[in-house]
Amino acid sequence: MQLIRFGMNLDGNRGWILIDQVGSATLGQQGLLNVLEVHLGLVQAPTSHAKRIVDMRQCLVECCTGSRFFEGSFKVDELGVAEQLLNWRDQWYEAGWNGDFAGTTLPRLQDMVALEKVAQHRVAAGIGQRLQAVSQQLAYRQPQIDAIELTEAMETLPLCWQQVLKQLPIVEPKPLPVLASVGTDLFALQTTLLADQLVASSTIEKFKGDGSVQVVRAESALTSSQWLAEFLKQANEDTAVLIPQQGTLLDAALHANNHACLGQSESSVFRPALQLLPLALKLLQAPIDLAILMQFLAHPVNPLRSRHRRRIAEHLANCPGVGGAKWHALLQKLVDEDKDENSSTETLANLQYWTESTRYSKKLGLPLEILIERTQKITQFFQTRLVTDSVANKLAFLAAHDQAKAFSDALLALSMQGTTHISFAILDKLLAQSMGSGVGNPLQNAEVGAAAAVKNPAALIDSFANVVWWTMSSPAQVQSHPWSSAEQKSLRDAGVSLPDLKAQAKQQALSWLRPVLLAQRKLVLVLPPEGEELHPFWWLLNASLASIKISKIEDCLIGPQTMAKTTTTKAITYSALPAKRRWWSFKAENQFDWDKPYSFSSLEPLLFNPYQWVLNYPANLRKTSVLSIPADFTLMGTLAHRMVEKLYCTAGSLAWTLAQLENWFDSQIDTLIDEEGAVLLMAGKQVECLSFKARLRQSVISLHQLLQTAGITSVQPEQLLEGTSNQGDLKGFADLLLTLSDGSTLIVDMKWAGQKKYREKLQNDTHLQLILYAKLVQEATGSWPEVAYFILHDAKLLTTAPHQFKGVTAVTSTSELTKPAIWQQVLKTWAWRKAQFKAGMIEVIVEGTEPNELSSPPEDGVAPQEMDPRYNAYLHLAGWEQ
Repeated sequence: MQLIRFGMNLDGNRGWILIDQVGSATLGQQGLLNVLEVHLGLVQAPTSHAKRIVDMRQCLVECCTGSRFFEGSFKVDELGVAEQLLNWRDQWYEAGWNGDFAGTTLPRLQDMVALEKVAQHRVAAGIGQRLQAVSQQLAYRQPQIDAIELTEAMETLPLCWQQVLKQLPIVEPKPLPVLASVGTDLFALQTTLLADQLVASSTIEKFKGDGSVQVVRAESALTSSQWLAEFLKQANEDTAVLIPQQGTLLDAALHANNHACLGQSESSVFRPALQLLPLALKLLQAPIDLAILMQFLAHPVNPLRSRHRRRIAEHLANCPGVGGAKWHALLQKLVDEDKDENSSTETLANLQYWTESTRYSKKLGLPLEILIERTQKITQFFQTRLVTDSVANKLAFLAAHDQAKAFSDALLALSMQGTTHISFAILDKLLAQSMGSGVGNPLQNAEVGAAAAVKNPAALIDSFANVVWWTMSSPAQVQSHPWSSAEQKSLRDAGVSLPDLKAQAKQQALSWLRPVLLAQRKLVLVLPPEGEELHPFWWLLNASLASIKISKIEDCLIGPQTMAKTTTTKAITYSALPAKRRWWSFKAENQFDWDKPYSFSSLEPLLFNPYQWVLNYPANLRKTSVLSIPADFTLMGTLAHRMVEKLYCTAGSLAWTLAQLENWFDSQIDTLIDEEGAVLLMAGKQVECLSFKARLRQSVISLHQLLQTAGITSVQPEQLLEGTSNQGDLKGFADLLLTLSDGSTLIVDMKWAGQKKYREKLQNDTHLQLILYAKLVQEATGSWPEVAYFILHDAKLLTTAPHQFKGVTAVTSTSELTKPAIWQQVLKTWAWRKAQFKAGMIEVIVEGTEPNELSSPPEDGVAPQEMDPRYNAYLHLAGWEQ
């Protein structure tokens, strides 16, 4: 290799002009270290950061004597302390430490020396130790490098780098000259900054405004990104952009503007492939967390097939629990459907492994053996997918594979140290350490024709015709050392050359000069929106540029001339959204037929809000299906129904004594919650779960006693009812169909809550669901049954049957209408609505519309009822306010 340009901040940046020359390279510290180790034969298998932390943890365990300075914190956070002390150790080695502090009496440094005597044989070398090994080898061998051109002064580098570079043919950096054309505003600015050396004692009294220095600001980063995308599209390729933050936003704007992206992807631990391992491991926590399980099933990168995951997720959305007859029937059905593709035993085992695995409580912790097995399966899963043809997928899977491998190595190290179980807190910490800062977006890479781009101004090492500094907001500050003055003196005495904070701050400030001094023709400074903290370098520039104008991007976009030469704006004609109307009309000949049986859920909107019925049934419009766990209120009602159903599906249960019923309930409730209501077992739900069980227990007992004292001879839960009418076929499911000793029947509809609401329905003769069920029973038996609501939450029976249940007062109708009369009202209103449809009219009953004479039902029809808008999936299709 002939020539290397080297700078500490060049890794991951592109702040130079690419040259087509064999044997030359521009490298940062990781790149140059790797090259030197290859040339000197010092290459070793890489060790993950997580593995080094775990090894350091064991060193700390062995060094504990009861008086070490780190022991108190170590008992609370083993891995966190191990990581912090490992960082100290690596920083000291890079600054020239030899592993000892001879003659020191400071307790913390003495403890670190004792720790290092163990760690130097256990913990893989960090950058400082690797540099020291390179420096020692350079005394005997020389790499095939003609010259190393430094981009920053030698004295600003860490000591170990200085020791290495002094043994190599280096070229010191030259002072930056004034590059702008004489007489331009940019020339005046560069001359002033170089002359004053960051002290703006003299100002440029008058700016010509020749465009060589441009300062812009937008009201939002989104607007400035759109403007800058247009600017970069028009500029030639001899342009560099400094992007300290929000590079993803700028790339999105460039992509939308059909221009080459800069590839400024921000690292994230939330990339899809990196999420699989944490989700798979959190499934081992007891009690089961259904939210995690749903996330696992919905995740696109998954060891389970997509059609299997979708079906299981749908099951959990309706029946949130694992296990039970329904669950096992579903898994078996999935296995049978895949019989021709895989072994049924293998498919079933895979489904059960990822969804039914043994779960462990927080008190006991997680067995390392189980964690290692599961992590290795994830590692193997990604390894088999590295052969994909998609480059983006390959990069994503490789990052996830490395993450899983690093985590697996750390777990194996813990196991070798004698650890058998770890807590969930340690698991989370170790996962975070294995992922580090995450990875960039594999789909967001620099494209052909992209401008040079850097995140750190120190990485800008070549001059460009145009330089843009985007979002000049406040940078990260230089951090102070965590060691006392006495400890720092002992470190210096031991040859550890710690970076001086003032020198670091000065070096950082000098790096801020580079974007200004390396611009040849044009410098563009993009300020953040008003209210955000500005970069300190801007205040320095502002002092020198007393007459500089800050242009508002929004004004430029709508003005006669825009800052980007070809940017144009177009007036958009305002188009109002459709307004709400009480009536929709359509051509009478465009009739729609509905020949399916009507249930109460389909009949109710037809009667009381026709547009909902039309959009739902004939039009078959469906909202986007988002699988989610049911809310507590809905879930408790469903579980209560299932418990009563199971009770009276058990032979002979109607005759059980109270003691038998209580024993049966206590033996069944936990299983039911596990299999169909595991939401109540999740963290933070213990109180709700206990309250629900106690309330439901009392409610079931009360219902059982009511049925026995009423002389009920038969209970049929979830009874299918079918029939017909002059308006259409009918069907429904009665929660409980009761038969009395005299052969008469009674229908009970169970509700979880709403005692006041359902009492009023009975009083006002608006209990249409019960009337529909009663009509179907009457059609089958020839007589109208009595009806009742049972409110499970309150263990309260509401019925119109006089003297049927001991201790229950019948609800009296205010109008004293009979059930046949109410049913005739339903039929009249039904026929009225169908006549409106035939006339091409659909009523839209929503807030913001007023009824007219067409809205009045027949005199002998059902009175209008207000439907709850919270359950109207088509609310926003009714129109909008103007």
